[in-house]
Amino acid sequence: MKQETVRLKIIVDNQVAEGFVAEHGFALLLEVGSQTILFDTGQGNALLENAKHMNINLEQVDLLVLSHGHYDHTGGLPDLLHLNHHLSVYCHAAAFLPRYSVKNGMAKPVKMTAEAMACVDSIPEQRINWVTKQLMLTETIGITGEIPRINDFETTGGPFYFDQDGKRADAIVDDMALWVKSPKGLVICIGCCHAGIINTLEHIKRVSGETKIHTILGGLHLLNADEERLSRTVDELKKSGVQQIIPCHCTGDVAHELIRQKFNSSKGYAGMEISI
Repeated sequence: MKQETVRLKIIVDNQVAEGFVAEHGFALLLEVGSQTILFDTGQGNALLENAKHMNINLEQVDLLVLSHGHYDHTGGLPDLLHLNHHLSVYCHAAAFLPRYSVKNGMAKPVKMTAEAMACVDSIPEQRINWVTKQLMLTETIGITGEIPRINDFETTGGPFYFDQDGKRADAIVDDMALWVKSPKGLVICIGCCHAGIINTLEHIKRVSGETKIHTILGGLHLLNADEERLSRTVDELKKSGVQQIIPCHCTGDVAHELIRQKFNSSKGYAGMEISI
């Protein structure tokens, strides 16, 4: 099995290089051999402008993988699908459910927009792939499918519900990660990691048969994590032997700083490009 160089380009993030559009969202382009994969689409305002700034032609994207169904990862779908009429979409059916963040009795919708849903619904059935379990896109690229929640210290990272009254908890079962076998080890791409980064790593190691982890890139959703969760997360990440962590989007400032100290890592930002 040939392991090819992995090129990662962050198109959308809360943090940006000069001249880029910032937004609360995430989108990442992966180039692996002949495959060009877009992982999430951001909230919708930054995707096209930032892609243009990076000389990325979204019309040439082969596959779109949605990490989960929140608005800040799916809002760019209408713009993307208006440009690209051939790509295949990989997502979990639960990504289309109504969902809310409920704080102090106030409900904020966090679901995919109606426009984005309508765009997906217009895609020919043969180009939609519903993912619930681990799936290989190529010999070296895989999608986790649903991630088992095994440990006792990781949660979804927020007050997420299916109803505005906050009575039906949303476990965000559609949360998925993308992984690539590179010459240097696994490259793991995460959107918000609502399943928990340690749950995610353990699942990927089981389904991929690989234990060497080179890079983790994406949102870790630790912005609401307490001290115990942060400490245990960092301890487990150290045990995993991961070489590089590039936290993005929803990781949170406290977690960012702790990861920077422990792993000598830098924040991800729109405009960042790395090769592995």
